[in-house]
Amino acid sequence: MKTSTLYALMGPRGAGATTLVKMAMDMGINYVPVYTTERLHGRSRRGTLLKRMEPEVFASERFFAQTGWRGYQYGWYKEDILGAMADSRCSLILINEDVIPTFRNFLRRNLVVIYLMADYTTLIERMGMEKIPPEQIQEELRYIEENKLLDGWKQADYVIKNTGSKETAFQQLLAIMGLTRVLPAEELREQLSM
Repeated sequence: MKTSTLYALMGPRGAGATTLVKMAMDMGINYVPVYTTERLHGRSRRGTLLKRMEPEVFASERFFAQTGWRGYQYGWYKEDILGAMADSRCSLILINEDVIPTFRNFLRRNLVVIYLMADYTTLIERMGMEKIPPEQIQEELRYIEENKLLDGWKQADYVIKNTGSKETAFQQLLAIMGLTRVLPAEELREQLSM
């Protein structure tokens, strides 16, 4: 019987969770959607990963877990999670610190929480590349600081320091997910020779 694992990514805005999930999806790795009341503009990179609902519809739904963030609501359906666990050996999901206890109680050893760590300089650069106005970046950094979002690593099983290239962070994610392999000694020597 195959064991399924749900890999939950979390981290502050700009830490790279959206980018890594999209790279994984491009490879065929399953993603469990998040439902939200957040208004997502057409250029939003997160827009393809979050499913928008009107607030009154969201309020009437029965989510397995839900949380609020900056005035918006986010929820996860148990059926989506169970479907992913039944269909795929590994799946990805985006979460935040508030829902970790609910997910851990439900999934136990089948949940792996990965915190994406980035420093302020990296976060500012990435938000700038997304064309976020400077005053909104300042507000975002203030929110990160006030809500101690950089402490999320304390609840994680693994930490990926994502201050370099997305490819390096993605290789680390794949290794954590068990989707890399050790090369036989001869092949490794061949790869290392000049």
